[in-house]
Formats: sequence, C-alpha cells, structure tokens
Amino acid sequence: MIEAMIRSPSRAPTLVVRLAPILLASAALAQSVDPDCDARASIAPVRVHGVLVERVLLDQPYGPHACQRLDAFLVESPEPAPVLIDVHGGGWSAGRKSEFYRVPTPTKAQDLMLVRALEAGFSVISVDYRLAALKDGCCKAVKDATGQAIPDFQHVHPVPLDDVARAIQFARAMGRSGDWNVDPHRVGGIGTSAGGNLLLQACLTPDRIDPQSTDPVERESSHLDGTVAFVAPTLLSPDTWWSCGTPASIPEQWVFGGTDPATFNTDPSLLPVKLGMSPAWLARQPPPIGIGRQGVRSAAVLGVYGGDPSWTAQSFYAPSDPCSTTPPDPLWQPTPDLHSALHGILLFDALSAQGSTAARLLVDPKNGCASMRETRADRMLGWAAGWLGHFPHEDLSHLEPGKLGLNGLRPELGGYGRIRPGRRASLFAADASAASRTWLVWSPTANPLPYLGGILWPDLGTAVFTQLDDTDDCGHLSWAVPDGFFPTGDVFAQLVIEEIGNTFDTLLSHPIRLIVEP
Repeated sequence: MIEAMIRSPSRAPTLVVRLAPILLASAALAQSVDPDCDARASIAPVRVHGVLVERVLLDQPYGPHACQRLDAFLVESPEPAPVLIDVHGGGWSAGRKSEFYRVPTPTKAQDLMLVRALEAGFSVISVDYRLAALKDGCCKAVKDATGQAIPDFQHVHPVPLDDVARAIQFARAMGRSGDWNVDPHRVGGIGTSAGGNLLLQACLTPDRIDPQSTDPVERESSHLDGTVAFVAPTLLSPDTWWSCGTPASIPEQWVFGGTDPATFNTDPSLLPVKLGMSPAWLARQPPPIGIGRQGVRSAAVLGVYGGDPSWTAQSFYAPSDPCSTTPPDPLWQPTPDLHSALHGILLFDALSAQGSTAARLLVDPKNGCASMRETRADRMLGWAAGWLGHFPHEDLSHLEPGKLGLNGLRPELGGYGRIRPGRRASLFAADASAASRTWLVWSPTANPLPYLGGILWPDLGTAVFTQLDDTDDCGHLSWAVPDGFFPTGDVFAQLVIEEIGNTFDTLLSHPIRLIVEP
C-alpha cells in the first residue's frame, strides 16, 4: 500500500565488526531449545502481508529458556535499517509474538502499524517472553481440566521485564555483528497493553548494559531510541487502579504474585511490586530505581489511548466491566480499566514534571473516520519514524504551529515509505476535513512568513504549490509524484488545506523538513 519515502539524511559510516562470540552464542542457544518447537528460517525473499522482505526468521532464541524466542522480519535495505521491537499484550500471562503476522488481515491499529513499518523500510522483531502462566516446552500455555490457564509464580515480575530487556540487547548485538542488517543505533519499540508496560519499564529503569561482559549481548544497551506504548498501564497503585472480576483467580494479577481479587487491592506486600511495574512512578525515581531526571529527558515515548478529549467518565472506565462503577469525579477515583486514558495522562504528567521534552500523549478524538485503526497506525508510525531518524522529516511545529484544524487540533502532515518518481505516494493529513482541497507547498529554502492567518514555512519566493487528490475520511492523500519533482537536499514542506464551502479560510499543517537523497 505504501510507496512513499524520502531517504533519511546520510549518516556517518558504521564500523561493522563481526563478533565470533555472538555467532557461537547463537548456536549454543539454538541447541538448548526443545527441537519440537520447530525453529524455522527463510533465507530467501518472502512476502509478509504483500510486503517483500529480505528474510523471515521464526522462533529464533535470544536466551536459554524456550520462551526466550523472537520472530525477525528483516527488510531489504542498502544500509542498516531501523528496527521496531514488538512486544505483545495479554496481562503478562497470555498472548504470543507476531500476532499481526498470524492473521490474514491485521485488524488492530498496532498490527496495521507493524505492517506499514515493513512497507516503510523498518525491520520488525516480535518477542515472546516468559509469562506468569504455566507453559510447556514450547512456551504454550498449559490449561487445567476446565480450560483455564494455570499460574506460574516462578515467572512473576521482573522476569518478563528481564526477557524484554534481553531481547532489545540481542537485536542490537545482531546489528552490531552484521549478522542482521539492522542499525543498533535506531532501535524502537511498540507494545500493546502489558507489552507497552514492559517496554516503558525497560526505558525508565537503569540500563542493563555491561561493557565488560564476555557475552556480546550484555554489552549492548537495553534502552530504546523511541517507544510507542499502546493503551499501556502506567500506574498500578491502589489509588489509581483496582482489580475487579468474578473469577477466583485473575490471570493479569499473577505477575504481581497475587491471585485473589478480594485481597489483591489491599495486600500491602504487593504494593512494592505494583510500583516497580508502574512507569509513571518509575519516571520520578532517581537511580538506582529509575534512570533519573536526565535519563527521563531522553526517553522518547508516545502514549496512545482512545477516548473523548472532553474527559467524560466513559473515558476512564470500561462500561462492559461487570464491576465497573462511575464515581462522580473519575479523575480522583481508581479505575478498573488498565487501558484507561487516565494511565496515559499520569505517565505524561510524570515525564513532563521531570522535564521530558520527548513525551507525547495521543488520545484520539471522536470523528467521522470510518476506521480509526488507520488513523492511529499513521500517527504511531509517523512519530516512531521521526524519533528513529528514518523518515524524511523533522517536525518544526514547536517553532511555527500553523493553524488549528478540526477539534482544535493542528493538522499534521506525514508521508510513509519511499517516494519514487513516476509512482503514487501515500501521505497523511491528520485532523483535516474529508474531501477538502489540499495543496502540498514546498521550497528548497525556508523563510517563515504570515500567510492566510497563519505561518507558511517554505519560502514563498521559490515555493511550489501542488494540488493533491482529495482526502478520505481518515485524512489519507494519494499523489502521483512527477519525475524530478524534488531536488536533492533539504526541502521544507507544508499542507495548505482549503475548507469546502468556505473560500475565505484555510488550515495550515505543521511544517516538516524533507531531506532528499539521489
């Protein structure tokens, strides 16, 4: 689907040294895994949801335990590619890696983002980790006679975090050795629910790097260069979240070391574990518990939640939950919904209080888009790509904010994949009206000037205005790129959006800088 991409700025050459120990370590790990688990690899190009990738490696061990396995989808790239590490959700006690890969059509925003990441030139690594449920030798959940999973209290917190941190280090080590064509300096993550929580913990707890280790994996950083946390729980203390349910044992409680919902909310022995698993609490902790103020300032985080920005009670509570009640003021009451937008607010507030300039909270407003998953996928991918330095743009909106669009939000411009002359490109304009007339305006020089009530970043003296096809309900734009349209070098671009039925008003997107290479 995505055919747009302008190559990222050139980087200094990376010194690639093949490390024999990592190859030996990988071979040793492979021998220690149950052979019935069927480790597989594709060394020939293969298509993943229509995207041609260099190779797919399935069930590859990154540690000695049978559950320490990952799937790697490695894209073809003339230079080391950036990589996204996908960590699944499931209440720390269920789920599996590569869920987006195992269904014919991705039906969730985070899965669609991962497919688009492959289209845009990211490699994707999806990770299994030791769950707090009993597992067989191939990391499949063991169930009792009634079909319910069985708790495994040997793998409570911090075991899942240990595995995710190790997987991050492993991906970097494979890039460093040259065994995988991935850039160890551009490693990001996307995690859903419990997976997002684990990635946030990895970012906000001290780095596991050990430069003196004999294990080349341990010599790599366990921190990420950018993290998308999709509906991730961020503060698990009793005054923010309480456990609620009718079963005698709630699987999502197992990772804390508790099973009984009647005592789970009040057992003081569980509070240290809950806080240790709470990114919004960790963000405020100095070393050795957290990474400290300076570390938080460099922790690039996008929290993605659904809801209504008017912050009604429904924004924080799960109406389908049989135990859910609606207190008069949901902002000051705990919630039974671990995916509540309240968790995003708490994390954003904690990071902001520490001076972080790399944190962003996205709560999608209700709009006329027929499929919010596409809108969310575009926004998540655009943000992650900007932090990983892969995409062509540097967001300049903090300098020149443009004009507000629908819902009081500033229209955003994005473009995904490689922009190839003579082919169609996919662009994305968030918070712009459907079927509005839209122009892409660009110039090789920047000269911000007042324009139609806003600020136009490209130099009007050399600006080129090109009308794009109408937007759809989700803000997607299709554009046939003429041959030789962009020059090589820096290009400053913006969208000018004319509202249908109102010829006297326009919206201006935030400006971006495109960096074009031959």
